[in-house]
Amino acid sequence: MLKDTLRFGGARFAGPLFLCLLLLGSLCACTESPERISQKLDAFCQADLKYIVGEVVRSGNDSLLLEKPYYRVDSLIYFKGDTAAVFSAYAQVSYHYFKDIPMHRERKYRYWANYMYWDRFSKRLVHDRPGADSTAAGAL
Repeated sequence: MLKDTLRFGGARFAGPLFLCLLLLGSLCACTESPERISQKLDAFCQADLKYIVGEVVRSGNDSLLLEKPYYRVDSLIYFKGDTAAVFSAYAQVSYHYFKDIPMHRERKYRYWANYMYWDRFSKRLVHDRPGADSTAAGAL
């Protein structure tokens, strides 16, 4: 009698258990390496820098541009575990493109773990501090 109950219980729960294991396996396959996430950020930042510079050129103020506009990743944080359920990384990037105007554009990004792409969620103009570091990281 006990043997029949176990077999019945096992057959009854085998389908949902298999489905859960399959779903868990597909979720694990959706994660990307930090190197790949960083490469995607660089490509995204290059595209944003081209767009920002294009805006200035279209407005007819290309004489205000640096000879080589650049961006710098100020912070890049990777999340792990439960914290990475929705977003697996965060980045703050500064875009320097003005020659004589002491300001830069700051943008914040988050990496959607499930969709595997970067999303821009904040952008603002920031006045530079006197004596701020101007080391170029990613140039056009």
